[in-house]
Amino acid sequence: MTTDPARQPIGIPTGGQYAATAHQEALLALGGSADPERDTIRNLLGLSARTGLGQDSITYIGALMAGSPEPVYEENAATLAASYAVSAETIKEIDHVVNHGEVHLAVGPGVHESDSYLLAAAGIDGRLEAYHGDLEDLNDVNEDDNPITYTSLSGKTLILSGVSDGEFTVSYQDPYDEGNSFSVLGGEATSPADKGEMIKDALWDLAVADAHYDLDVGLHNGDLYELRETSIDRDKDGNVTATISVQNEDTGDWNHLVHDYATGVTTVQRDGKTLDPVAGGIELAAVFEDMRSEPADGDFEAHTRKVFGKLLEASAAKTDAPAWARAADLANRPAKAPVVTDTAGYRDRWWNLKNSTETAGQSFGVNGITKKAELSCNTKDYLAWVQVSPDGTLSRFVNNRPVASFPGSYRKALEMEQWAAAHRDELAAISEATQNGFR
Repeated sequence: MTTDPARQPIGIPTGGQYAATAHQEALLALGGSADPERDTIRNLLGLSARTGLGQDSITYIGALMAGSPEPVYEENAATLAASYAVSAETIKEIDHVVNHGEVHLAVGPGVHESDSYLLAAAGIDGRLEAYHGDLEDLNDVNEDDNPITYTSLSGKTLILSGVSDGEFTVSYQDPYDEGNSFSVLGGEATSPADKGEMIKDALWDLAVADAHYDLDVGLHNGDLYELRETSIDRDKDGNVTATISVQNEDTGDWNHLVHDYATGVTTVQRDGKTLDPVAGGIELAAVFEDMRSEPADGDFEAHTRKVFGKLLEASAAKTDAPAWARAADLANRPAKAPVVTDTAGYRDRWWNLKNSTETAGQSFGVNGITKKAELSCNTKDYLAWVQVSPDGTLSRFVNNRPVASFPGSYRKALEMEQWAAAHRDELAAISEATQNGFR
């Protein structure tokens, strides 16, 4: 991975370019281990990491919420939320985990107990298993580091080593191209929170790379330039930028196309310097032409904004996207006039969505009260649905209760959420048209 321009994750990346390998997310189904007592300890550690509350407080809240009657459930959650200065959704998450057996981190045999507790305290979701691969395939890792295979909810697999002892390392092995594999070194004094951030940063980088690979207007290897890395980052001031790094195969020069979402301006950086606007514009056009992303009308400025906008949108729809990326995507979307302008068009779109969602294994409709488009799925354990507002905001519900996010064990609900995020614009158009009186 390059360090020009500098990026700011925790840890020092070595090797690889975070290139895409698998592009269709296959969500992971979670289950408890054979040891419920240790599952309970890990659940409490994970809840504490996610909510910021102590384990005693979490246990007490769980006891108070246990068996709350439906008519007063929301009131009880709101009362406790005010008492503990957290959201009602946090109280409900505690109830789901403590009283209903939700599992955020499943652990298989062969994983050291201390390692599993530390990673639970890192606040990650997914599955841990003992690593059974060839250690020679991993850089900076040996048997004494007790490597663990970690699978995220999106199905991405990372190798974690040195969790309790030694230098904590996050590694990714590309099964198709060794050159795309990488390791991120975190040092020996990383806290559980730092470990969690390193893991989430690696998953986010992989998600962005996959999103770019699948982008119809994205950059792909040309005759002169080769794609090396794609990233979307947020700095300490909250500014979000995307960087696409390419290499000139003739000269060996690296060009970094850096897009600022706040200003909509894309600059070209080389050797740690930003090219002047004229030289940068010429280089930008050369890169886009060679890498098969040339605008039909010749307007490279508008086309560049479109490419980076689509990149953020596709990346934010990924399961491993952080909350700030989803917020940045919504903020970056231009205001749009109502897409649906007549009843016939409304009904055509409505039926197209209904057929598409049924093919995907979900149900589509419009909520009669909120007048928002919604998707729903039903299992023996829960009824879940997602509503989409005219501005594209997603709202989630489980068993008639609003939730901030779906639990990691709700695989079908997570697949539905992923589908809704990918088709956000179409669903938002139906919500907008319905609220404008179309039926």
